[in-house]
Amino acid sequence: EGVRFFEIADGGSRRMGAHMLSEGEVLEEGEIAVTVPSMTVDGLLEQRLCALGEDEDVYLLKVDTEGHDVEVLEGASKLLEAGRVKYIIFEHVGEEWSGDLADFTGWLWGFEYGCFLIMDRFLVPVSHGWFHPLYKSSVKGGLISNVDMFCASPHDSDLPAVIEGFVTHGHARRAKAIAFEALRGWQDTLRRPRRSVQEAHGDLERFLERPNNDPSAMALYLADLLLHGYGAQPTAQERAMGLTWLRRAAFQMQGEDTNARPGWAATAALVELASCYQFGGCGVRMDFRVAGHYYKRLSAMQGGGMWLEHLGMLANLNATGELQATMHPV
Repeated sequence: EGVRFFEIADGGSRRMGAHMLSEGEVLEEGEIAVTVPSMTVDGLLEQRLCALGEDEDVYLLKVDTEGHDVEVLEGASKLLEAGRVKYIIFEHVGEEWSGDLADFTGWLWGFEYGCFLIMDRFLVPVSHGWFHPLYKSSVKGGLISNVDMFCASPHDSDLPAVIEGFVTHGHARRAKAIAFEALRGWQDTLRRPRRSVQEAHGDLERFLERPNNDPSAMALYLADLLLHGYGAQPTAQERAMGLTWLRRAAFQMQGEDTNARPGWAATAALVELASCYQFGGCGVRMDFRVAGHYYKRLSAMQGGGMWLEHLGMLANLNATGELQATMHPV
C-alpha cells in the first residue's frame, strides 16, 4: 500500500528509488511514503484494462517485482486456473519475508505447472517430488539466494523443444536427461484427456476472417494455434497443417521473389519454420540442413541479414546453406 522513495547523491546528481514498505517499517531521514493504486493481473483483465481478447492466451507471464513476485502471481490465479498462461518466469528472492519456494511451486503445481530453477544453460526441476532441501533459500539452510524460475504445463507441446534448446551446458552432462525424466513423471501424474485443437477451439477458419489487411499475419496466427495448441494437444495432422500455414505465411505474398521485402508476419513465419527444424519442435525431427535452408532464404530477403545477425545465426551458415551443428542460439 505504501511506496518508499529515497534520494541518492551521485556526483552532484540525485536519483530516486522506490520499494514497497513493509508493515511497521520506519522511514529514514529524507524519505517519504506515498500511497499508489495497485491492481491484480486478474483485475486488469476483468476491467478490460489489458488488450487480451477472451479467445487469446498469454504466451509468457514474466514477473520481476523485487521479492513480491508471489503476490503478483497469486493475483493472476484466475488466469492460471483457466490455463491461459503458456509459460511463467519469476524471481525467487531468498529472504526471510519472501516465503517458501517449495510451498509456492506446490501452489503452482495445483494449477498444473511444473517449475525449474533457471541456471546457466540448464534447468533444475523442483516440482512434485523433485525439490531438494538445498534448494531452500540460504537464510533457511539452503544454497539459494536469488534465482529465476521457469514454469510450464508438463503437457505443453513445445516444452521438450525448450529443454532441448536451452539445456546445453557442457559440464552438466546429465542435466538434459534429468529434466526430461522429471517431465515424463509430471506428465504421468497429470494424465488428462487430450483435446485436439479443433475440439478445444472450434471452427479454426474464423481466425482467417478477422479484419486484417495482412493475409500473412492471419496465416501466421492460425499456424501458431495449430502448432502450439494453447490449452489443447495438437494432433499430428494439425501440426502438419500448422507447418503448411507457416509456409503460406512466409511465402504466399512473396513467392520466389527474394528481392521483395517481407512483412513482419512473413519474416516471423520464416524464423519459426527454421526454429522448428533446428530444435525439433512443431512435430518434425531436427534437421540442420532444412533449418539452414530457411535461414538462408531469410538472409536473401531485404532486411533478412539484420534479423539473422540479431538471432546470432548468420555466422552459422556454411557455404551450402547448412546450419552448423555446434551453434548455440543467442
